Amino acid sequence: MSMTTVPPQPTEVPVDPALAERMDRLAQRSKAAKEAALNRATGSDAPSADPARPTRRRHTARSARYLSLALSLLATVVLTVAFSILSLPSIDQFALAAVPSQSVATSSAPSVDSAPTTVAVPTVSTFNGDVVRTRWGPVQVQAQFKNGVLEDVVTLVYPNDRGTSIFINQQALPMLRSEVLTAQSAHVDTISGASVTSRGYVASLQSAIDAAQAAGAISL
Repeated sequence: MSMTTVPPQPTEVPVDPALAERMDRLAQRSKAAKEAALNRATGSDAPSADPARPTRRRHTARSARYLSLALSLLATVVLTVAFSILSLPSIDQFALAAVPSQSVATSSAPSVDSAPTTVAVPTVSTFNGDVVRTRWGPVQVQAQFKNGVLEDVVTLVYPNDRGTSIFINQQALPMLRSEVLTAQSAHVDTISGASVTSRGYVASLQSAIDAAQAAGAISL
């Protein structure tokens, strides 16, 4: 009788649950690492198989929007502060406002008589002498008196119809005036070469002095 040999059955070794879980976690991490390396190599943004370690996605557009919003807020704050500073009163205004108002005491000066002093202005009295007819033409002078003194003698008319008469009288008349003012009268000598004009000059002057005496302007 032949006997059938039954091969020995493997004995099942009991597995520690904690070790099995650890081995399974290591396998998942290894798989996730391989996928992550593959994604980096291909540039793919596919999520990792390991839910515990998700792959971070780069949100470039969202970051740019956040940066633009932050810059806009910063610019608004800077402008607001600048306008606030400009609208503030200046330091000089604060300083002036802080200084108390002081009343300036005016010292009362002793009163001075403000009445104007009356100054006697000497008046000039003028008297025209007679027109004296001479051989070469008429002669007339004006006598001016100030405070009873013969101040000046002005020749009003003299012979000037010829060149010779004009030349002679331009020389003689100033000399007659100087002598009359020095003498304070019409009693002077005639000028040589202008004797006709000299006689008419002193005659007209004497009539002016006579008129001044009659008016009380002089007491010669």
